[in-house]
Parts: sequence; C-alpha cells; structure tokens
Amino acid sequence: MISVFIREQRRYTFDELEELLAGSNSDLKEILKQLKLKGIVKSVKKTSEEANLSDLTDEEESYDDSPDKVFYVFSYVGIVAVKDVVLKCYPKYLKKTSDYGPLLKQALRVIEKYDRQSQQLDLYSDLSEKMTVNRLSIMIFLLQDYFDYGLYSEVRDIVAENGRGEILWDKTVNNVYPIISDGEPFYSTLYTRYHVTDDENFFRRLHVCILGETSKELEETGLIDLFDISGLPQSDKKLEELGNVDYILYRIERELDIQFNTRKKSLLQAMSIYINNKSITADAAETISMFGTTRFNLVWENVCNEVFGDERNIPMGSLLLPQKLNNGYKRSEPLIERPEWCGLTKDGSYFYQKADKTLIPDFLAIRKLNGKYKFVILDAKYYNLQFEKNMALKGQPGIESITKQYLYELAYKDFVKKHHIESVSNCFLFPTEEDTVQNKGYVKLDFLHALGLKNIAVRLVPARKIFDDYLADRKIDISILNLP
Repeated sequence: MISVFIREQRRYTFDELEELLAGSNSDLKEILKQLKLKGIVKSVKKTSEEANLSDLTDEEESYDDSPDKVFYVFSYVGIVAVKDVVLKCYPKYLKKTSDYGPLLKQALRVIEKYDRQSQQLDLYSDLSEKMTVNRLSIMIFLLQDYFDYGLYSEVRDIVAENGRGEILWDKTVNNVYPIISDGEPFYSTLYTRYHVTDDENFFRRLHVCILGETSKELEETGLIDLFDISGLPQSDKKLEELGNVDYILYRIERELDIQFNTRKKSLLQAMSIYINNKSITADAAETISMFGTTRFNLVWENVCNEVFGDERNIPMGSLLLPQKLNNGYKRSEPLIERPEWCGLTKDGSYFYQKADKTLIPDFLAIRKLNGKYKFVILDAKYYNLQFEKNMALKGQPGIESITKQYLYELAYKDFVKKHHIESVSNCFLFPTEEDTVQNKGYVKLDFLHALGLKNIAVRLVPARKIFDDYLADRKIDISILNLP
C-alpha cells in the first residue's frame, strides 16, 4: 500500500504525483481519470499564472487529458482509497505545518459530525442499497455505530423460581399454593423474570468479526490513527467460520424482515454492504472508497455559524433587543422582505404575489458588547487569502460576495434604526492555521460606503480552535473578533 498526504487545491504536475506514489503498481493515468469522474480531481491548464493560484473556479477547469499540459488539483478533504493507493487530503489552509496527521484527523471528525447533523454530504451510502463501491465510508459508519451504541445485542427473558429481577405475580398466584399466616397469603416460591444478553447470537458474533476485520484493514492501509480506533472487541473466529457470503447475506435478509428497531436495521444493512464488498482497494481502478467531501466550504460555513451563535432562525421576539420588537415586524417573517411580483391581467388590473425565497445572509446575531448593542453580519469564506503589504492580493472573494454583504446591511438598516441598535459590524471570516485571530483590515466599495454602509472587516480565525469548540459544542464570544 502507498499512503501519501495531498494538499487540497494545490497544483500538482503529473511528474510530482508519480514521485509521490513511487512504489505503486497502479496506472496513475487511470486513477486520475476515475478520480476526475468522481469530482475529486480537476485539471487546469499548466500556466505560470495558474501555478500561483490557491483556489479553483469552474471556469479554470481544463478537459485536456495530456499530463504535460495540465496541473492536477484535488478538490477534496478526507481519505480516498483506490487500488493500492491511499490519498490523505488535508485542508488547503495548512501551508506551514508538516505534521498533517492530527489536523486531518480533526477535520475528519468535523466532517463526520457535520454530516450527521445536516446530512448534506452523503458520507454514508444509502444503506437501503446492497451494493456500493464506497467501502471506506461503510467501515467508518460501522465503527462510529459501535462507539455510539456498542455491539449488536439480542436480549432474552429468563423466567426462574426465586430468581433475580421482577416478580411475576400472575404466574406466581396461578401456579403456587399460598400458605396463610395471620390472614395473609405467603408464597414459598416466587416466579421472577430477568433479562440476559445472548452473547452467542449470530449477528452479535458477525458484528465482532466485521469490527475486527475493519480495524485490521485500516491498520494495513495506515488509516487507523486518523480515525482514533481503539478498544474494539476481538474475536478468535474468522468471518468464513460463520458461513459463506450467500449464507450470511441470507441470514441478514431474514433478520431485516422481522427487525423493527431503526438502529439495528441500519447496522444490519451496513453489515450486508460490507460483506458484499470485501476489500477497500479492489483491483479495478473504478472501485474507489472515500470518506470526506468535495464541499468543505459548506462545513467551514456551518462550523463558524455554530460556534459564534447564528441567530437567523431565532424568532424575532426572542432576540436580544434594546427595546420591545417594533409592531411593524412579524415574528414569523424573515427580517429581509421577500421579493414581490406584480402581474398584469388581460383587463389591465394588477395582482401581487410574494416569492417564497429571499436574500438571507449566512450569519446574523445581535450582541451586547461593552454595554452597547451591535448588529453583527458574518460571512465565513473558505478561501486562502493572501493579503500582505508588498505582495499580490490573492485568494479573495469575488465582487459578488462583497456587494452582497453591503446589501445585507442595507436591508437591515431600517430594523437597526427602529430598535435603537447602536452599531453594525459586517465581517468576512477566513480560516488560518495560526493560533489567534488576525485583524487583516477591511474591504470597501466607495460608492456603497458613501451610502453610510460599513466597510467589511476581514478576519483570519484559528481553524483548529474553531473546530475544537465545534466538536465540544462550545460557543465562542464574538468579542474575540474585535469588530469595529
């Protein structure tokens, strides 16, 4: 197995990738072809201008397959396994460190938590499908399920005479002749019921075997440390000792027909998929296993919203305001009005209809800082911003992102004024591998600033701390951003 770290969005030449994967017996061209079909790899024209870029747009993508004419760009954060190659793709903002393992491990935990909460990344295959090539995600699902819920278990009821557990009074009264003492019945024998876990249950033994194989397979591919796998149950039995593949799948199918517990059904379906796909790295290059996302920008946005305490979905009446909610605002309506369409009928009269969707910012909050109320608009941007004196500006959001932030402030201007909120702060948040928040100044458009709108602050925030707090369900005080 060849296991290497790959930096997201870096421009790699074909020769660089060949050198990284030296020792692999796989056809690199075929692997790249399959990764491109999955959207994991994109190719861009090999130019000096392109070599200096740190992000990627759809317009840059080249469909030329000539290795000497393109750079290869991995638009992915996570793990990809194909043939005898394991690619460990770490986030693009990690540029200084060489110890990628712990930071990628953290990113994988963040991705997994985000997917469990939002279900937007499709980390795990549809468990109703019995065939899948994404074996790695199924293995992680099985491990996560075990750490959350333990082994598959079946509980049997044991009825005993004078045993432990609850007394079965109906059975006792109907089957035991009482002794009357002082007018009270006394039963020399009590029937009792208690519960025991069936350790020899077929599916419990199957679960143990699969977990053992999973940990061994991840260890062989060098991934076990990335997923913090320890304390798994061990079995001296091999999967084959429980029966051949057809028999095991038949037993699982029968169990699914009679099982109504949601967790157990998901676990059985995952075990069925595992049995159907016996190796992470099959011979065919089309067999790709992966655990991660091509949309880490969504993860970054959500994480920032969570830790800083986004209030967009809080009823307006529950917001921290200097005064009672103004009568002109409805508790159930968004603060920004919905577009209104004005139609003209054949008889020349007008009719009006409101659109369902409107302009909604990524993050809104009202905070009381230093005794004053502040209306905060944030936009988490997953960009590699280069914004230094005597250096070219690179990796910045486009003009549409800047104008949109100004529009958000303009849309809320009336709300801020009517509720006597003292100030507004508008800010872009970029990830950094540094340990502290960095004030990088602001961005402005003079013709919009002339309308009385605030310049948009620029802050680099420590991704490691942000992710730690997200995983621990902790909030971060917005004052750490030192907003104007």
